[in-house]
Amino acid sequence: MRTRIFCLLLIAVLLLPLFAGCQKREIDATYQIVYAEDDLYAPFGAKELSNAFKTVMGESLTVLSASRFDPETADKAIFVGDTGCVEKMPDMEGKDFEVAVVSEGVVICAKDPMTLFLTCKAISNSLKENEDGLWGEGNPVFTKSVCKKLCELSVGTDTMFSVMTQNVRQGNDGAGKNIADRKVRLKQLIEDYSPDLLGAQEVTKEWLEILRSYFGSEYGIVGCSRDGETAETGEWTPILYKKDRFQLLDSGTFWLTDTPNEVSKINGIKYNRICTWALLLDKVTDTEVLYCNTHLDHQSDEARSQQAKYLLNFLKKYEGQYPIFLTGDFNATTGTTPYRSITAVLSDAHRKAAADASEVKGTFHDYLTPKQEIDFCFYDEQMADALAYRIQSDDYKGYVSDHYGVIAYFKYK
Repeated sequence: MRTRIFCLLLIAVLLLPLFAGCQKREIDATYQIVYAEDDLYAPFGAKELSNAFKTVMGESLTVLSASRFDPETADKAIFVGDTGCVEKMPDMEGKDFEVAVVSEGVVICAKDPMTLFLTCKAISNSLKENEDGLWGEGNPVFTKSVCKKLCELSVGTDTMFSVMTQNVRQGNDGAGKNIADRKVRLKQLIEDYSPDLLGAQEVTKEWLEILRSYFGSEYGIVGCSRDGETAETGEWTPILYKKDRFQLLDSGTFWLTDTPNEVSKINGIKYNRICTWALLLDKVTDTEVLYCNTHLDHQSDEARSQQAKYLLNFLKKYEGQYPIFLTGDFNATTGTTPYRSITAVLSDAHRKAAADASEVKGTFHDYLTPKQEIDFCFYDEQMADALAYRIQSDDYKGYVSDHYGVIAYFKYK
């Protein structure tokens, strides 16, 4: 009997490393990080992980798309997103994200692209900091206990918020490009991205009613016409804010002239130009935010330069008090005087974002190939971090506008 017990114990001891090996993945430089190609931000999450491993191990891991991964020649992998390379993905069970050891390697998955990206960033920070010795000493090891701890990370999806800008194009342009055609596409675009804050340009009274009918229950809408508080004509540059996320504290519209509280325009230009602003309380973080939305002159760079100065004069009163966000159609490209004036005070989210998922280079396309980047999202870099950015060149079986929209994702500092 004693001999039998001894033999059973000996077998258990010998088999223990085998069972332990099935429950962990020790990472070395031969591992590859494989991302899901159809996941918008998965490549950027994979790159974040690779950089973190380089910091810890001194060597980067190869990053490649799922279509390029060959399990027969390289069977060690960290899978970012639902790659199709994994036979059975972990059960999310209502979670925002999951990190798990599976037979094919290690899987990091999430409920949506941004959550996946933020999860990869959080894991990367965990790797670099290794608080409480979570990763042990030497090469990092993904064990079930490590994965369980990683699943408890706060990745910041609750405090992240998005800011979008869209020139809706005020007129009818025929051949499937009339407002009646494009409004349905705009509705789908906004529903798909569900921005927390949205600034629009070239909004006429007709467009304003469309926005209210589509989004009035979900979003608060503020702003007045450039022709005056009670005018039915002209352009609005309205701000839409999610009512379940933000509380409106104050708002207004000013004219981009030296008489900002009067209906006015710079001499020599065709249209009055305005900026709409809203002071909002973020109910999730208890942070007060100043958001401005504008549309600068379309003909004169000199006028745009003056208008940029009037914008900055307004913003100076609030610098250091609130996180500031400024969106709009600036009719000015990078390198021009208006752009340089604004970026001397605020940062361009497109240039600063950790992930840029844009598939085109320009925002104004005039229903053709994008020509220029003239629509921007600026922010106060001292108060917030730009996480990700995208020029929204999505296909809705027709154009939303003669401009592509822009969306940026932020976290407060």
